[in-house]
This record gives sequence, structure tokens and C-alpha cells, in this order.
Amino acid sequence: MSASDSADLDEAVSRVEHELGRLFSRIRVSWREAAITVHPDLQPLGYQVLTSIATGKATSAGAIIERLQTDKSAVSRQVRQLEQLGLVESVRDPDDRRARVLVATELAQERELNAAGRARVPVIDEQLNVGKRAIERGGVRVFTRVVEQPVEESITLREERATVRRVAADRPATEADLAAATGGTIEVRETVDEPVVQKVARVVEEIEVGKEVEERTETIRDTVRHTEVQVDEGPGPRGARMQPESRPDGRR
Repeated sequence: MSASDSADLDEAVSRVEHELGRLFSRIRVSWREAAITVHPDLQPLGYQVLTSIATGKATSAGAIIERLQTDKSAVSRQVRQLEQLGLVESVRDPDDRRARVLVATELAQERELNAAGRARVPVIDEQLNVGKRAIERGGVRVFTRVVEQPVEESITLREERATVRRVAADRPATEADLAAATGGTIEVRETVDEPVVQKVARVVEEIEVGKEVEERTETIRDTVRHTEVQVDEGPGPRGARMQPESRPDGRR
């Protein structure tokens, strides 16, 4: 290799190193600006930790250390600060209930999008859920009470009365007449019927109280709302264009 070729190579390497230095400087500045956008107290390393967690590329302290190639104490400080700022929380690993993973909160996701110059427009669909509940509409209340009313019944009563009368006679006396004439007592007792009232209760009717259940089908008509997104292209040769995406309900 000639001296001129060696000089050209050194100059090219110098230019590459200069451009790489400028690139790294711009990356560090962008990290610093993005961190401030998320939170004024957030450091650039904290922003890198947050983006690693939010994208799911590293959800544990060990994975973050390996990905960012930094020491454990620095990562622990940044994770602790992110938790204090409400940007990161520790939850149970759904695949291993004994382990815990780091996840970004909704606040962190929103601010990370803002820092990256992006925004999310929620597309909302309302769904009609029809249920039922039991309400009191009325009813029947049955009262019972005992009333008295006059009644009458006819009955034949028998009444005896003793009578004594003289009967004229002219006949020869018999032995019975002679025996009766020696003396004695004849007693005739009188009897009379008196009403005896006895009441017997009988069930003549039963009032049955209950409920009959009828079912009917009623159609509920209402309106639901959903978000429609319209993208207007900005000035320039080509604006933003949103690609249609299939949705579960078939709409685009």
C-alpha cells in the first residue's frame, strides 16, 4: 500500500469516526429529550430502561442489565425511580406465579408515545348488554278475621206434665183393688226437653294464595356508538395513510 493510499484510508476512517461521534451525540441528546418528555426527573438511562420494559424486550432486572450492558446498581436505581413515578409496576409472571416481572403502566405507555412523537387514538365500540332484575310491581294481601252473624234453627221439644183426675166407677172390687186400697204411694215424674247447643267447626272453603309465573320475550331496541377515524393527508407530496385493518366484527 502506497503512502497516498494509506493517507486516504486514514482520512476515511477519521471521517467515519467523526460521523459516528455525531450520531452517538445526537442519540444521547434524543434520549435526554425523550426522558424529559416522559418526566422531568427521568434520566436517559431510565428512559432506556422504560422503553425496554414497555416493548417487552426486557421485563426483569437481569434482562435489562444484559440488554443495556450496564451495572446492576444503576438499573436498580432507575427501576426504583420508575416505580416511584408511577411508570412501572411489578406484577406476578403469568407463566410462573412464583416470579415477578416489570410492566409499564398506562401512564408510561402514553408518555412514551408522546416522547417518540406518536399518539394513539382509541377506537371505541359500545356493546349493548341486556340484563334483567326483579322489581316489585304489586301483589295481593289476604286478611282474615272472625265475624259473628245470627242464625236460627227449629227443634221440637217434648214437655211432660203430671195430671190427677177422678174417674167415677161402679164395679166389684178385685184383689188388685183391695191391695191398692191398703195404702201406698204412686209417683209420676215429669220430664221436659231443653235445647242443647253445640257448635262444630267445619272447613267449607279454602283460599289458596300463590304466584303464577309467565315468561315472555321482549326485544330491547337502543343505539350504540363507535369511533370512526378519518385521516386527512397533510400538505406535501405524500401525507400519512392509514392501512385498513380487519376487526373482529368484520368492519374496517
